[in-house]
Amino acid sequence: MIEEKSNHRPPPGREAIEWVLADRRSEDPAPPKPHTGKNYNKILEAARNTLVELGYAKFSLREVESRAGVHLKSLQHYFKTKGDLVYHTLHHTLVEHYYESYIALFETMESSTYEEMLEATVRLLVSDGEDPQTSKLFFDLWALAARDEDARRAVDHFYSRYRHIIEWLIGMANPELGPSGSALRAAVVVAQIEGSMLFLSRALPEHAELAGLSDEVVRAMVKYALEPCDGKLVVEKLNESTGGIVARDNDLVGIA
Repeated sequence: MIEEKSNHRPPPGREAIEWVLADRRSEDPAPPKPHTGKNYNKILEAARNTLVELGYAKFSLREVESRAGVHLKSLQHYFKTKGDLVYHTLHHTLVEHYYESYIALFETMESSTYEEMLEATVRLLVSDGEDPQTSKLFFDLWALAARDEDARRAVDHFYSRYRHIIEWLIGMANPELGPSGSALRAAVVVAQIEGSMLFLSRALPEHAELAGLSDEVVRAMVKYALEPCDGKLVVEKLNESTGGIVARDNDLVGIA
């Protein structure tokens, strides 16, 4: 369990991520089984670009075939159906992309505190949500996951790993919360980061009155994550800046 390792600091970068996620794999939805072959990654990259640029509505095997420069027969050797290709593409785009992003960030923070690592991770994710291509992809995926099982499995796997990284950082920075408290606060932080995309995305109309919102989201989420576990209304102030949380701390961490 993660909490049993809380007195140890993992090595930086790739090993840190593996260390954090090692005991959580049994809880994660099963990832797709990767393929080998010279065209596999080429097809996934073409499929990712198709999703980002055209959206799921115009996503097709023929379009991916054309972009990848492979024959349909070769594509279908790896992916029997459109749903299979979508699942592998989303896993490749979401899980592996952010996995590498965490690694790159943590490798620069070997001597940083866990509070600093938490803030840097939240800032990375909030900033990523401002990118037009990233936000458009997520807007499409949220809608798709509500009606497509392959997309739902891929998105669920992504958010499970996403939560576990944030949960670990919160637990290390604020150990008195315990495992359940860290898990629930991580879910709230992730939900707020994702929701902020609706106002921060440069793919949407800009609102001058929201200048500085990204910094405010980071500040509010880190402050919330580090609040002591004392049963008080620790999130009531966040309503002023985020407008989305109305829960009590004792509701979140199970304190009577």
